[in-house]
Amino acid sequence: MAKASAAGTVVLRAQDLEAYGDAQDKTLILVADAPLRRTLELFAPEEDIPPQGIHASAVIDPSATLGKGVCIGPFVQVGPGASLGEGVVLESGAQVGARGKIGARSRLRRHAILGRDCVLGQDGTLHEHAVVGGEGFGFDYAPGQAAHRLPHLGAVCIGHRFELGVQSCVDRGLLTNTTIGDDVKIDNLCQVGHNAKVGDRVRMSGMSGVAGSSVLEDDVVLAGAAIVKDHVTVHRGATIGMDSCVISDVPAGEIWSGSPARPHRQFLRSVALVNRLARSKPGHSS
Repeated sequence: MAKASAAGTVVLRAQDLEAYGDAQDKTLILVADAPLRRTLELFAPEEDIPPQGIHASAVIDPSATLGKGVCIGPFVQVGPGASLGEGVVLESGAQVGARGKIGARSRLRRHAILGRDCVLGQDGTLHEHAVVGGEGFGFDYAPGQAAHRLPHLGAVCIGHRFELGVQSCVDRGLLTNTTIGDDVKIDNLCQVGHNAKVGDRVRMSGMSGVAGSSVLEDDVVLAGAAIVKDHVTVHRGATIGMDSCVISDVPAGEIWSGSPARPHRQFLRSVALVNRLARSKPGHSS
């Protein structure tokens, strides 16, 4: 397809050159691996980040610790006892609560919030309006009485190379911390409930969520709008399909779909059966 296209330049992995054949009238660029990523990096615009130093409108508590080369933009707030690692970037309106800690080279984009006592690892990003460390959904209910909010004493700890998308939220724990491992990528409009445990390399697509005290083990994938019930474990390497609702533990490596979620083949069979019933006429077999 690339050879037949109108493109004047083709990016190829070196091992694909022989299969491509004669370059004809095109310019070939050979790369070692990941041609799309490397090409995008070549043409990506320069990052729009604040200059090094502290903007005059920022409010930094005197007890906060700032690493070398930090970039702090307009109207940023950094609370008492907070710690920013080397090269941390806080864009306009970002907030870091009391005793919050951010690892080296991590970035809070516009109006992102890190709550009190919460920890972010290195080389990660909180995108616009993401909130880490908001109060969890915890109330003391009694029949016929008003509900009373329970104070959340835990925090949130997130590992290295994280991505938390626009307007996504990770709630602080009630008594213990909500935790997220390394290399976790969370899309926009996602929710991680209080006391949830999220392992390494987990991926959560847009509008997916995990309820309080649920567990996503390493390498789990949640497709768009997938939901995991509280106190449920999705074991290592499992995948949850789009719009699914998980109400029981999912074995390692399996693909589950549907609401309630079940093994994907079982879900497909149930959909096929419903379709056959819908096509059948009353009093006749399909």
